[in-house]
Amino acid sequence: MPTKHPHFSADYSEARRKFISACSAARLPVKSLANPRLGPDGEPLYTDYVSIGPGIAERVLIVNSATHGVEGFCGSAAVIAWLRTKNHQALPSGMKIVLLHALNPYGFAWLRRVNENNVDLNRNFISRHAVLPDNAEYEAFHSIFLPKHWNDKVSGNIQDKLWEFADVNGVLSMQAAVCRGQYHRPNGVFFGGESAAWSHHVFKEIVRSNCKLAKHVVLLDFHTGLGAYGQPELICSRQLGEDVKNWFTDRMTCAELGDAVGPSLFGTIGQGLRQVVHEGAVYSITAEFGTFDVYRVLMAVIADNWLHLFGDLKSSLGADMKREVRQSFYPDEDDWCEQVLKGSQRILSQAIEGLAKL
Repeated sequence: MPTKHPHFSADYSEARRKFISACSAARLPVKSLANPRLGPDGEPLYTDYVSIGPGIAERVLIVNSATHGVEGFCGSAAVIAWLRTKNHQALPSGMKIVLLHALNPYGFAWLRRVNENNVDLNRNFISRHAVLPDNAEYEAFHSIFLPKHWNDKVSGNIQDKLWEFADVNGVLSMQAAVCRGQYHRPNGVFFGGESAAWSHHVFKEIVRSNCKLAKHVVLLDFHTGLGAYGQPELICSRQLGEDVKNWFTDRMTCAELGDAVGPSLFGTIGQGLRQVVHEGAVYSITAEFGTFDVYRVLMAVIADNWLHLFGDLKSSLGADMKREVRQSFYPDEDDWCEQVLKGSQRILSQAIEGLAKL
């Protein structure tokens, strides 16, 4: 699938090539970590990253992409555009920026939100010493999401169940029931995993090696799917101080207060960051760029889960499902790409400027 915009890519492999090329042009050495699985064409998969600035820095900005693999097109383009415009040359003194490309390369390559073990990485950072979080409401949906066969009638029935729940309880409550995270159904959607995933370990190791003695650490995690088409919403799981809120001109919400486009989640990457950085102040921000309505996005995820469990990736139905999941998280239209690039560069610039003042 060719893409029209030079900073965006048609697939994971092209995105990786562009990222490495941009780093090479900027004379930034790339560190690459090989994922244990291969891509759909047998290609090796990597999480790549660069560190810009001093080895030890009081202020560190981590910019992450593809926590949810197929959502990686957005974050990849954002950092490629930032590097190509040579923004790294004007970094404030004493600040380090870590650009993390394709944290979940398997999901990026295979056009899935989940990783190589059907784990939603943004539900995987739970405490392994505590009782697993319980999401009893998910159980009412689980068997409905796993029909023996898939057709228009089955798809319509699933969507009707989502609508019915939302009519009674509200859309955000429906999202929470389905999406908050569940830890007892490995073949289900939004599965948080039975153990720490490969990408979980990779993320924490990158944080440990780059945040030594840091007093302020900001994670900017790019996502797509929820909200208005092409528009960003900055979501924090905890309330940020007014000083940090004032960095940004885009809408900022708090999932725990219930005013975000999505519900509060279990085991987020922001929680993982706090598990590593104990001394400094930590700020975790999700930059969520909207695509289509929540029902379309959810149905794409549910259908993709069914496809990888029961379907045939090479069939016409499989091809249709893959096109839909890609489109739901990466519309790949000029207007969407332009809005995402404009918004992402603004957010990156404001995060750097704000962090420099702390």
